[in-house]
Amino acid sequence: MLIKLNTEVEYRSMVFCSSQYPDTAERPLLVITYKTDSTSTDSCINLAVTQEDYLDNIAPNTNYSTSQEIDAIAWTASSTSFISRSVIDFNFSAIPAGATITSATLSLYGDSNTSNYQGDSPLSGSNDWSIQRVTSAWTGSTVTWNTQPASTTIDEVSMPQSTSQYED
Repeated sequence: MLIKLNTEVEYRSMVFCSSQYPDTAERPLLVITYKTDSTSTDSCINLAVTQEDYLDNIAPNTNYSTSQEIDAIAWTASSTSFISRSVIDFNFSAIPAGATITSATLSLYGDSNTSNYQGDSPLSGSNDWSIQRVTSAWTGSTVTWNTQPASTTIDEVSMPQSTSQYED
């Protein structure tokens, strides 16, 4: 999955806890409900992140795979504009082949301990954001802005502007 602001214009941001976050209750979680056939009852599985990273164009060849946060930001650093996006991956192999997914819920938690002082900010306009499906391979320990995977807007999920500084 790719997380990005819908409008990548300065002074907008979303900052979430990553799978490296010290409080395990605030790490990303994907809950999948599925059926194996039309007569079966729903099964539910919780999927933890298998790899993630945030990417920014201010250091386009830098990998941040050990960060405690995942971001979607358009801001400035020392008067230089930058954009940050994040990629997240889950291992779906525990879902049986041929199963029909009936629901999926991704939980992300606002990072109130972020070094990004702005947290979730709509300072210059809406900080609404989207989750897109990644369509090419990537590796969490090496992905950078310059090597970010391709994504698609097909079945994209758009989220509204935040209503608090550290919104879940």
